[in-house]
Amino acid sequence: MMNEQLQGSFKGEKGLLQGDPISSLLFVLIMDYLTRILGHYACKDGFGFHPLCKHLNLINLCFVHDLIIFFKGNEKPLRYIHEAFNPFYDSSGLKANMAKSSIKSGGVNDSCKRAILILV
Repeated sequence: MMNEQLQGSFKGEKGLLQGDPISSLLFVLIMDYLTRILGHYACKDGFGFHPLCKHLNLINLCFVHDLIIFFKGNEKPLRYIHEAFNPFYDSSGLKANMAKSSIKSGGVNDSCKRAILILV
């Protein structure tokens, strides 16, 4: 609407051009939202922080092309993390590319590793 008259329409599209000055701000806002969702799920009973991250309440680190999520190596925290991605996807449209994702573990027994990989 312009000068109180309809002027036509335009096609809405997703995304920004690479290098757009607003893209870094949007990245920070979206990753902050993801961090808050993960924090909400981390407060649930049974969520286990990674032992070296518990005293910092550190759940994730966000980088431009990477997201690192820390949790205790068992199934329950992974279920919570998996659940956290649903509202994030619903509101942002962003989804993890499982073909480019990996799980790194240390100090986790083989049966627990297998159970975690089945969940993913």
